[in-house]
Amino acid sequence: MDFGYTKEEEDFREKLCSFLDKELTEEIARQNWEDKGVGPEAREFSRKLAANGFLGMSWPKEYGGQGLPPTFDFILLDELGKRWGAHIPLDVGYTMVANTILRRGSEKMKREFLPRIIGGEIEFCLGYTEPNAGSDLASMKMRAVEEGDDFLITGQKTFNTEAHYSEYHWLAARTDFNPNIPKHRGISLFIVDMNSPGITVRPLITMSGERTNEVFYENVRVPKDRLVGEKNKGFYYMMEAIDSERNHVFTPGRLLPIL
Repeated sequence: MDFGYTKEEEDFREKLCSFLDKELTEEIARQNWEDKGVGPEAREFSRKLAANGFLGMSWPKEYGGQGLPPTFDFILLDELGKRWGAHIPLDVGYTMVANTILRRGSEKMKREFLPRIIGGEIEFCLGYTEPNAGSDLASMKMRAVEEGDDFLITGQKTFNTEAHYSEYHWLAARTDFNPNIPKHRGISLFIVDMNSPGITVRPLITMSGERTNEVFYENVRVPKDRLVGEKNKGFYYMMEAIDSERNHVFTPGRLLPIL
């Protein structure tokens, strides 16, 4: 059995490598959530990836993708990883959010967000961890209460690394407060504009000098059409998103420079 690339895949890889050799610098490679944070150079690089047809290869054509096999996505991630361990710069949106929207989002949500993610235009920050709910995400306390056409959200998140430069918050909050149900069954997932009234972002500087953030919500109104999938199913969607992240971010090519 031949496990190599097809001619079409190899042609794509060669085109991609030529592009990366010309456009990707070490500075751009370091502009990600693990290191320096995304700056204007990485955003411009994301737009160039999109303009040259390297993003969203396996995504449906109706949302701006190309409908190709997922092998093409792997080639992109693998070749990036071989160069300074690079990511797709706006990778939370690309590797976690988009794949969850494809599976769970409404048609309106897919058409609103997926083309802009493929276009390298927007980024998301993860709103999972709270001061007393880190590895035990089911213990989160942030509240989202229905009020008319909106959810009214109040509470605090912490270690939200990309919150100071992302356009949207991929936010988990409690929507069922019945103490007699398992905690993980009362959580919902939302897409929140980071410029919404009532959101405050405060820096947290790590021991190594990198910035992460605390994020505070004070009666923030979020339209109901920004609820991802079904109410109270958010914990399951978070697990899917994390699984997608593992498949997309931690690629073998990133290990080659240290072998």
